[in-house]
Amino acid sequence: MEDSQWYRRIGPRRILARLQRELDSLQKRIPVVFFRCDPIEGDQPRKGELLEADLELYEQWRRAQLDFPWPSQDEGARRYSEGHRSFALFADGESRCYGWVSVMRSFQLNELNQYCSTDAPMTWIWDCVTPIAMRNRGFYTDFLRALRRKYADRELLIYCHARNAASYRAIRHAGFVPWAMVTRFPDVTKVKILQP
Repeated sequence: MEDSQWYRRIGPRRILARLQRELDSLQKRIPVVFFRCDPIEGDQPRKGELLEADLELYEQWRRAQLDFPWPSQDEGARRYSEGHRSFALFADGESRCYGWVSVMRSFQLNELNQYCSTDAPMTWIWDCVTPIAMRNRGFYTDFLRALRRKYADRELLIYCHARNAASYRAIRHAGFVPWAMVTRFPDVTKVKILQP
């Protein structure tokens, strides 16, 4: 296939997504979607087991796994001291997906480079990472479903960049629904509620 026919390799969806990212960049616009869901009951994840790590287990993972998402020795200790909880989905003795859960009223939203606050403490899932070799196999979706079962007594919230199609799709497949769109422009941040 000739280089001049690159568009046939990536397809119309990816072309449109790339054009949208370029437009967002030109307009200095950063859209983030917040999702919410009700808890679910059920068995263990279909594709693995959800494990909650204390700091000692977290440090074992960090030292043993080359592709561990937070290699800094100080990162885990800082997050645990702030009350955050770490989880991983394991299958066949290997980690498939990681993430954090926190009960917070305000937090730094790195995607928007600003703090967000809510009226009351809410349970947030954040900074989820699937190792590159494990992506596109449904592990992230199963990880989120497992967290929904773990926290069956409360509503959960999660967010992602609106143009992150893989995360958006996985979050939706896990039963979360878009709740609000927050878009940061150079001089203002706009919030649009998508559902009550």
